[in-house]
Amino acid sequence: FSGLVITDAMDMAGLTGVYPESGPAAAEHAAIDTVKAGNDMLLLPSDLDSAYNGLLRAVRRGEISEKRIDESVLKILRAKASVGLHKARLVDLNVVSTVISRPENLAFAQQVAESAMTLVRENGRVLPLKRGAAPAASAAYGNVQAQGNHLLCVVFSNDVRNDNGRQLERELHVRVPDARIFYVDNRIAAGAMSAVQSAMDTADNIIFALYIIPEPGRAATIENGVPVNTISLPEGMAGLFKSALATKRDKTVVVSFGSPYIGGEFPAIENYICAYSNIAASEVAAIKALFGEISYSGRLPVTIPGMAARGAGLERATSSSSPK
Repeated sequence: FSGLVITDAMDMAGLTGVYPESGPAAAEHAAIDTVKAGNDMLLLPSDLDSAYNGLLRAVRRGEISEKRIDESVLKILRAKASVGLHKARLVDLNVVSTVISRPENLAFAQQVAESAMTLVRENGRVLPLKRGAAPAASAAYGNVQAQGNHLLCVVFSNDVRNDNGRQLERELHVRVPDARIFYVDNRIAAGAMSAVQSAMDTADNIIFALYIIPEPGRAATIENGVPVNTISLPEGMAGLFKSALATKRDKTVVVSFGSPYIGGEFPAIENYICAYSNIAASEVAAIKALFGEISYSGRLPVTIPGMAARGAGLERATSSSSPK
């Protein structure tokens, strides 16, 4: 591997708790071990001065060779030079959107999103989904309940006011114009229960799009004085989800646009797809995969306890009935 190896934040308890020392001594010990393990850059040591001086002392006493440090420094300098940081240290914020929106960059983002699609579980009864015909013309003030309801999509997100699921909805309606879409967050889950349950009862197939993702500044949920995992499905939405799995789990497909671990909390899931990201490219990729327009080639980067091991991923080719 010729790229840079960078740690995760070294001030997290998952690392600091490993060392018997505390404070500066632990930071020094961790920094030395991290460089010995092959990392080029150390991110957020718990004590920066101790980590730096500890590495300096380790080199001076021969525990880490100066050649080893030079190798990492050279890789870092080459990486910086490759993006022009030796000429300009700051990013021009005025051109960021222009660079990101270049066709070649958008195409590459879509390629990455599609390559990441991971089919973790499939029961052979739902996928690939079939396209639907355009709905027949109706009176201008027709009853909205007269819509076709063979396909239902329920979008679970931290907040229904954000953009999660919007591109997914557009892509879904291109393929199934009369598909029904519900947006639900934990604040409105109880109020939406009746309408969603009624739609689930009459739907032939159900998509659950889970946008339960970590967000900066999101307040932790405290129950009985103990922080609750904020990546889990909140109680209100979990009840609705379990209801669907109890009655139509063989006709339900679950797509996680956030943490893949959420699938492990619901062992009854029979069709499970991981997209890993909530950006528009991932939403487009998910719909393409659901309808058999692209193959599944992704692999789990982690083990989902009780569901699948790291590296797992079912391979499925494109559907013969899908458009080219």
